[in-house]
Amino acid sequence: MYAGLNNMVNSAAFSPDGKRVVTASTDNTARVWELDGSGKFLELKGHADAVMSAAFSPDGTRIVTASKDKTARVWELDGSGKFLELKGHDGVVYSAAFSPDGQRVVTGSWDKTARLWELDGSGKFLELKGHTGTVNSAAFSPDGKRIITASNDKTARIWAVSPLLSVRTNALTGACLTTGELTRYLGLSNDLAEQTHTACTQAPPAKP
Repeated sequence: MYAGLNNMVNSAAFSPDGKRVVTASTDNTARVWELDGSGKFLELKGHADAVMSAAFSPDGTRIVTASKDKTARVWELDGSGKFLELKGHDGVVYSAAFSPDGQRVVTGSWDKTARLWELDGSGKFLELKGHTGTVNSAAFSPDGKRIITASNDKTARIWAVSPLLSVRTNALTGACLTTGELTRYLGLSNDLAEQTHTACTQAPPAKP
């Protein structure tokens, strides 16, 4: 038993080597516990509201937390207290998970979206739209090629990662997205997607 928590515990997960556990609590913290019987723990403080979930990175050197304060955070476990804040959701973030290579995080939120974040410090993300209810969880497949999301809308969805990354690259470089990309990944209606694609392809090239 892990004593010292001040409120309800929302999630608990093992480290990849099985030597530690991370817990997420409604006291706005996550804690990393040693399993050597010492009761020692590292407290991750900074969220402004309840921490809904917490998980280790595949190499066990970082933790990702999802919070009711509408953010997720990626924490270094080197004792420095450093973290990367993933900010942009419009509601509670219920779920956060690393990709198998540890280079990305996927989050699920009350705002009915999931987001795919780069962990290079750029703050870049791609929004996965389509659910009509809260996205309660989001996770990568073992090979990192797909994302699965589960929602209050009574559905789960599987998203291919490669097309998602292509959409993000096209959006960043100013390339025109296809009507299929606009509807599936940006949530536009068929008519609006067609209008947007047509306007983009017929626009004069930008001056150098």
